Amino acid sequence: MWLLIVSIAGLKLFIIRCRRGFGPYGITSIAIAGILAGSISARGQYKLATLYEFTLNQGSFPGPLLFDSNGNLYGTTNGGGADHYGTAFEFSPSTQTLTTFVNFDITNGSQPNTSLVMDSMGNLYGMTEENSLGESELFELSAGTRAFSIPAVLQQPVNGLLPNGNLMIDAAGNIYGTAQVGGYNNLGTVFEISPGTGAANVLASFNLTDGERPSGGVVADAQGDLFGATNEGGPNRDGVVFEVPAGSHTPITLAAFNGANGKDSTSGLVMDSHGNLYGATPEGGDLTLNGGNGDGVVFEVAAGSSAISVLATFEGSNGAEPQSSLLIDSNGNLFGTTVASGADGRGTVFEIPAGTDSLLTLVNFDGHNGSGPEGSLIEDGDGNLYGTTTGNQDFQTGKNYTATIFELSLPEPTSLQWLIAAASLLRRRKRRQ
Repeated sequence: MWLLIVSIAGLKLFIIRCRRGFGPYGITSIAIAGILAGSISARGQYKLATLYEFTLNQGSFPGPLLFDSNGNLYGTTNGGGADHYGTAFEFSPSTQTLTTFVNFDITNGSQPNTSLVMDSMGNLYGMTEENSLGESELFELSAGTRAFSIPAVLQQPVNGLLPNGNLMIDAAGNIYGTAQVGGYNNLGTVFEISPGTGAANVLASFNLTDGERPSGGVVADAQGDLFGATNEGGPNRDGVVFEVPAGSHTPITLAAFNGANGKDSTSGLVMDSHGNLYGATPEGGDLTLNGGNGDGVVFEVAAGSSAISVLATFEGSNGAEPQSSLLIDSNGNLFGTTVASGADGRGTVFEIPAGTDSLLTLVNFDGHNGSGPEGSLIEDGDGNLYGTTTGNQDFQTGKNYTATIFELSLPEPTSLQWLIAAASLLRRRKRRQ
């Protein structure tokens, strides 16, 4: 412990020296910092805390969370609730209370299966899989009161059915997403909805050659081009990464999955500041595992490239079946979850530090601290991570584990992290000279 304190203090002093110029102690500071950093582990450990446990009446299988400006968390559940068709809720971390705004009962929609998005006025939007007429609906929770309304409906089969993954909202309040079926070939769509008019438009329909069953939603670049992934189709029938150029209604295959580089994507993509795309697949990678299907991969499609690069492969012990979109922080570090395996067999939270292909397991879920996280992670302003676990049954013991909301609090910086910060300072200083 004293070594850690001394090493961090020394590194802080080293950074101060860097800012002021090396002076007579510069080389000594570098040497001491390097020696001490080498003797300390590279990272601290995130602290896992269960913030809330759902009752079945409050919902089951919660999805991704969303922060408002006051630090409250919003989300939906795909099942449970008073009528067993899912819920929409708010959770206050400060009071540890959960408020249910909507109990879906199929007449007002059922089984919400997308992320929530918030417009500039604070209104929340999400989508349900289908109502009593077999239509998928866009629902709104108005700012302030969180009153429920349905501003738009997807007209199946043209606009699509069974929306999934991440919704995206632009500055004008238009909402974009993917539907697994529907469209001209009934193989899925990318759609746009304007809540103000109630109009829903198909931006792209899929066929067997350019992919089918788009999953996970879409992400946009600065030019308005949309990017996503499909669960099936393409040249190898394992799905593709696609682009829908702005103003076009034709999906273009950027890269195809082939099993070894992933297959059957169910999550959305994230984009870094350079235009590189990142995602995960629940199968593929090491095809000697999982009956020849593999346990999944984390992949990258570099900007301007038509190749899928595998950053990390899951092998059971480090998790299996990542199903949610990744989180990319301001430093380019990637975070995600797996729903299965890991040290305790109930899924994991993992990190891939920027610029590496090293997969670090941050949390092993064991049922008692959560089980089967399916929703994407989110990050607060202090770098703490939040997510949900679905909960499920332990078939060996018969115990039912409840769904949870969890927090991973940021560890204190280690000495190596201070050294990295110092090195970054030095590089910036040299560039200015």
